[in-house]
Amino acid sequence: MILGACLAWVLVDHINKGLPFILSFTASGFIYIAVADLMPSLHRRVRFGDTVNQLVLIFAGIVLVWSFNFLESS
Repeated sequence: MILGACLAWVLVDHINKGLPFILSFTASGFIYIAVADLMPSLHRRVRFGDTVNQLVLIFAGIVLVWSFNFLESS
């Protein structure tokens, strides 16, 4: 964790264009963790289709954040 924080601090000037995507991916991961704790049924189902469904929803969240960023810049 400390190594990742130091690496991000050093590289922040070089990754400005990709930062919104990195942050949206990270935020969607934390939102997934929060929702998974609120919905214990997500832990019981381990079928491939359910995993794909969850990944599609995470990707949809990333696209939503990207679209807000696109609308804000235009």
